[in-house]
Amino acid sequence: MSMKRVLVVIGVCLLCLLGIVAVRYAYVKAKYPVILKDIESKRAELLKSYRQAKSEEERERIVDQARGFLNEVLPGKVLPAWYGTPWSFNGNAGLPFEGRVACGSFVENVLKHAGFEIDSRMSEQPSEYIIKNLCEERDIARFSRVSIDAFNREVRKMGEGVYLVGLDSHVGFLYISKEKYRFVHSHGYLFVLSEVPSLSPTLRMSNYRVVGKLFSRNMTERWLLGEKIRLQYNYFAQKR
Repeated sequence: MSMKRVLVVIGVCLLCLLGIVAVRYAYVKAKYPVILKDIESKRAELLKSYRQAKSEEERERIVDQARGFLNEVLPGKVLPAWYGTPWSFNGNAGLPFEGRVACGSFVENVLKHAGFEIDSRMSEQPSEYIIKNLCEERDIARFSRVSIDAFNREVRKMGEGVYLVGLDSHVGFLYISKEKYRFVHSHGYLFVLSEVPSLSPTLRMSNYRVVGKLFSRNMTERWLLGEKIRLQYNYFAQKR
């Protein structure tokens, strides 16, 4: 094949790719506000039931409903809307495709869009500090210099749900269900994507991995009540 023909093929492929991105951008721009509005409506509905509950058992049942909703809507609707959003080291896109987004900002913004009130300094923290601020210590597991197969095996034992995973210099989400096990993150030098954990170079190459399960009772109640999750562990304050 001549060089001219190769260049034509490359040009056509790039045009097709740009077309796909443009269509996806238009779709997400139209649908994402609807997703966020539905989340807020569900939160208001559950909050009303929570406040009307007449016993601790009834409140606990409503918290369980809220947790189930979050475990469905975050990986099912919020995270996929971000797929393809470009990465940059200092990126802080407030919405999918509205600029570039770093890994920490991606985590923070996704949780904020799901309805959590989060300290704006959260995304600046090292990954383990983000996890310590959002997850209960009993729901955190740490792995140092273990194989990716051993890591995946132990993490899946932690049960179904949405997790944060912190690496040597990176943070993202893990999602575990009966059908799926995925690593969703803003990939350095690429974009937001969903990967099979065992095949992810980012996950495989990290010497240290810390995993925290989201949506404890305390975290879920804060979501229901609209209470802010404050920065209890601040890495930079310790360095002063």
